[in-house]
Amino acid sequence: MKNLLIILIIFIVLPTAASQTLTGDSSANYFPLSIGNSWTYTSPWDTNYKRTSIISDTTRIDGSLYYIKHFANPSYADTLRMDSIGNIWKYYENAEHLWFDFSRDSGSIYIAEIFRDDTMFVHVTKNVEVTVYAGHFINCIKLFFDVPGWIDEEVEYTFAPGVGIIHEVGGWTDEELFTATIDGQVITTTSEPKRLPTTYALYQNYPNPFNPSTSIDYEIPERSHVNVKIYDILGQEMATILNETKEAGKYNIRFNATGLPGGVYFYMIRAGDFISTRKLVLLK
Repeated sequence: MKNLLIILIIFIVLPTAASQTLTGDSSANYFPLSIGNSWTYTSPWDTNYKRTSIISDTTRIDGSLYYIKHFANPSYADTLRMDSIGNIWKYYENAEHLWFDFSRDSGSIYIAEIFRDDTMFVHVTKNVEVTVYAGHFINCIKLFFDVPGWIDEEVEYTFAPGVGIIHEVGGWTDEELFTATIDGQVITTTSEPKRLPTTYALYQNYPNPFNPSTSIDYEIPERSHVNVKIYDILGQEMATILNETKEAGKYNIRFNATGLPGGVYFYMIRAGDFISTRKLVLLK
């Protein structure tokens, strides 16, 4: 009987490698770790682009269970662990670092030191509704990683409960979840959505400040002639970066400011009766 009790205790305590469950105060799994879970991402500007990551294996480090998350390049992988309240830790350079902290209140900031030379200030936003190619998600969490002095390294992740990362934007990346397989369940749309805009919009360029190039996004709800120009702080026209007719949709312009002196500039869009202006800062 004594031996039987020992066996039962071991069976109950040891975690399974198939999936990681939550305990404590966690109310949702924002990064489901389970062997076979996979995520395929696409670009909002080019749906021919696809990138897939998959949890392929597990390993034990210092007695803790970690999951191996591979990308298209098999030589690179994240080694991840979920704690009892659902936060994600990353094993990097022989040490464990807190990466995604979902337990913080909305509006709070925490410090992440994932990489040896970078201290990141992570801004938390909760209860967000987001629509991506894979569908519409509620109760999402956004984590914005701010790296002082390194604009190209700033990145924002959006997480949906029970799904994981559904949108990543920052630096040179802008990817939305296209489809996912979570614990055997496929998450995807039944058809390729067009998701045409319903209003005109001009968005803030990213990165900003920048040197020497930056991205400018805009939306038009109908076929329009679109003109986008750059002006200096005195209102003098410096460049025309777009002057053509476009169909309804979301668009991205890449502006290269090589040859312009550093300083404050403005970009203005004219599309039909819509006019909008935003500020951008060129660092030299």
